[in-house]
Amino acid sequence: MSYAAADARVEPITLGGRRLATLTDPRADLRRLQDEGVAVWAERPDVAAFGVGALLPGVGVAEAGEFARRWGEYARVCFL
Repeated sequence: MSYAAADARVEPITLGGRRLATLTDPRADLRRLQDEGVAVWAERPDVAAFGVGALLPGVGVAEAGEFARRWGEYARVCFL
């Protein structure tokens, strides 16, 4: 869910006294998927449960169970 949150940030972490600032930015990956024409969706109950305010532009919101009903229409379904 946090991948689609507009205000999420990937902060550096410290591991064994060493600062790691080379972590990937999942939101950038979602934007690349969208640029390639991939539909990105989040379920409304998950948005509410995680307290997400705004989603990235172009991220759709579906009701609970709506995805499962549509899976037969898609060539591929991936979860991030």
